[in-house]
Amino acid sequence: AMNLPTNPIDAPCDPGAIAPLSICMLSDDFLPAATGVGTHLQAIVPELTRRGHRVTVVTTRRPGEPAYEHWCGAEVHRVLT
Repeated sequence: AMNLPTNPIDAPCDPGAIAPLSICMLSDDFLPAATGVGTHLQAIVPELTRRGHRVTVVTTRRPGEPAYEHWCGAEVHRVLT
């Protein structure tokens, strides 16, 4: 039996080392915007999905943007505010 860390933060970077997590990120900014939080999410979302986690981003919807899309393995839900 493999000894897994109880805290996912302490887990090694091996994608198979911990059970996949379901992660929901809320942000008022995401693609195509290029501000602080939007840029940060653009950097970490692909890495989290690469590690096998299920990632959902909920963000604001601007004119011309789809209500739903897949991006780098993540679900992106855009809502009107």
